[in-house]
Amino acid sequence: MKNKIAVQSQMLTVILLCLLFIPSAYSFYLSEQFVDNRYGYSIRYPSSWNASKHRSGVVLANINSGDGKSGLQIRLTNSNRGINGFINNYISDFTNQMQATLISRNQTMFGYRRGYSITFRSRRGSVSYFLKTYILPVENTSKFYIFQAGTPFGMKNQVEPVLDGIAASFKIIR
Repeated sequence: MKNKIAVQSQMLTVILLCLLFIPSAYSFYLSEQFVDNRYGYSIRYPSSWNASKHRSGVVLANINSGDGKSGLQIRLTNSNRGINGFINNYISDFTNQMQATLISRNQTMFGYRRGYSITFRSRRGSVSYFLKTYILPVENTSKFYIFQAGTPFGMKNQVEPVLDGIAASFKIIR
């Protein structure tokens, strides 16, 4: 009985130590920083990825994996619908335009602010994709930062934590 308790205690200690070091893992591999002074934000990403400004409509920037299979677009848009109306409309438009199936819709924390994540599954030709959207309302405005991310579905477990880390690093610098 004492051995069982000792083993359980050691396992709990290992789990707690792992949990303590998860935030530092993000900062370790998110070694590059992209700053957009015009739109007042910064975001971190892995050195094996690349970032570039992309001014087209609501798109502000692209962050892509080195192999080009995964990526994230940063967008800024206005909506007078309120957050729930905006999200419901976004899901409806996205599922129709991308022939996507909704997987989940969650409230989450990223960029040190409360936001939302929405996941979808979509298909282009013979390839199935995991798509994840992060939505961050800008306080006291009708604006929303939107991060649209995607990767082949078979790479989801490998890439989603990277995308989550990138989104979590987002900071408004104004």
